[in-house]
Amino acid sequence: MHTFHRLLTAAFLLVLVSCGRQSTAPEQNAPLPAGEIPREVQARLDQYVIQDEDALASLAPGHFDPNDHLNDYDVYAVTYLWGAFMPVGSTPLVWDGKTWSNAVGAMRVVSDIDFEGGEEILFDSTLPGQFGWISSTAHDLDGVSFLLFVKRGVVYFAPPMLTFETQPITFSIPVEELANHKSYHPVDHASGVAVFARQIRNSPCPGGHLGGTWVFDLNTRTQGHFSGVWLSANHEVAGVLSGRFWTDEQGHRLLRGQVSGTVTDQVIMELEGIWCLTPHLGISVCPTCAGIGYFVGRWKYTDDSGGGKFAGHFGEPDLTAPTSELPFRGMWVQHCDEYAGDHTWSGVGK
Repeated sequence: MHTFHRLLTAAFLLVLVSCGRQSTAPEQNAPLPAGEIPREVQARLDQYVIQDEDALASLAPGHFDPNDHLNDYDVYAVTYLWGAFMPVGSTPLVWDGKTWSNAVGAMRVVSDIDFEGGEEILFDSTLPGQFGWISSTAHDLDGVSFLLFVKRGVVYFAPPMLTFETQPITFSIPVEELANHKSYHPVDHASGVAVFARQIRNSPCPGGHLGGTWVFDLNTRTQGHFSGVWLSANHEVAGVLSGRFWTDEQGHRLLRGQVSGTVTDQVIMELEGIWCLTPHLGISVCPTCAGIGYFVGRWKYTDDSGGGKFAGHFGEPDLTAPTSELPFRGMWVQHCDEYAGDHTWSGVGK
């Protein structure tokens, strides 16, 4: 338990600096009943909720096997989306705040949603069961996707809750409802907070691990290459991994690679995806940090016999000196008939 907590706190360590911003909280309205979501809100949620495979794969960058960890905790994937869902006539709002739970467990951020680097950041807490953010919206949306770990077998004197706390609105959701939850909490006619949550379970599909070295070219963090190994579930080498990552003219951070056989150099898999520096540990915020980021994408066999998804992190939280070479680790999951996931190869990041 202590190792897990240290992993979480190290990965997202940042001290909150108050910006002294103020806003007038709009009149709060009652949330819609769970499951009743305005059409405009549902459309935006559909864009951002994380898929089961991506959520499961995001467990990989730690020093534990995610499938084993799921035996000790109930794990919920939660997405908050806040701001102006109906931009016409919307009011600028400051959403500085935090989320926390009184359940025994921890939280792990998967990704922010539309945060503007340097102006909007996520920050960790000394407590494993919460994290916070600095965010403001005018005619747009911000948000975050994260995993909530709840220790099994704990007896509570009061029902454990997940709380969203900001100046415009604060509300709580019983943890037991997060297995299948969807709600919208309006603050005025145009703005509010949408919540989507579900429980993550072990995937019945084949999967494994990947790891190696992530190398930035020269003194830039816009491009580089990676190399390593593609591993089976029991950590046996199944292929040799290599590829490049870059930033296009529109600022999209893309990657492409391949997996070759261990005996010959014949390419057996193709990889395609996106990558990103973790916002609050990016070079603009922490020039001396070694860099921590994440990647996610899709893979397929070259003979079109199957495919799946992969995800992971590069960099180590305890590195404090600038370096162009960083370790990376992650997980891959294969689509299978038993899993009701996205079986298409659509080219991530295009």
